[in-house]
Amino acid sequence: MKRSRHRSLNRLACPAWGNRSWHWLGAVFVIMGAVTRLHGDEVLHRESSGAPEVRSAALAPRFVDLGDIAPGIVYDIRYATTDNFLGERVYDRCRCLVREDVAGRLARVQRFLEAQGLGLKIWDCYRPHAVTRLMWDRVRDRRYVAHPREGSRHNRGVAVDLTLVNREGIALDMGTDHDDFSDRAHVGASDLGEAVHRNRRILVDAMGREGFRVLLTEWWHFDYENWREYPIEDVSLSSVIRKDGTTGPLDCP
Repeated sequence: MKRSRHRSLNRLACPAWGNRSWHWLGAVFVIMGAVTRLHGDEVLHRESSGAPEVRSAALAPRFVDLGDIAPGIVYDIRYATTDNFLGERVYDRCRCLVREDVAGRLARVQRFLEAQGLGLKIWDCYRPHAVTRLMWDRVRDRRYVAHPREGSRHNRGVAVDLTLVNREGIALDMGTDHDDFSDRAHVGASDLGEAVHRNRRILVDAMGREGFRVLLTEWWHFDYENWREYPIEDVSLSSVIRKDGTTGPLDCP
């Protein structure tokens, strides 16, 4: 009885249409609904995965190994070791990759500091986007870790984590170690002692000469001032060949 009434209502609404026409139209709506659901699932997947648009290895603009450009810099790439807040190794090489123009600026910072009996010690440079996703899973605090949907400035190859060392390569007192998630790591932290404040000022001033700006919640993190002009990347650290024909050491010394 319900089916007959349904057919009658169809004929009243559009008497020129027969049963086959209505079946065909119904099939179209079913297909459209399926496509809409698939598209919606795809959008939800992209949003939940937190992946912005990233470039493949084939499209990656030029990265260079900073060691080829500034050999006097000391390297202690923490994410190529277990000595980091994750407690695990997440880099496949112990090396520092940055954009070519950023490398030149860092080399000039190093020369400027060497004239004062100081130098740079690098903790982190380019970071694959996959590692940023892992970090966000562990520490969901935008003061210290970038949201994967936006990407980190490290993902662009124009941010560096670093500190100061003396002529012997011994790190100066900066108040905290790398990736310290306390207020003591903030640039404006007080009660750290005059030596710490002086060392931080030296670092900020030296980096500022070449267009790097410090992150206010991390005294060790510096961004190149034009970081927005560079795309987010998700390529392996082993994808760039050094001048010696290698892809850098597996382990840090």
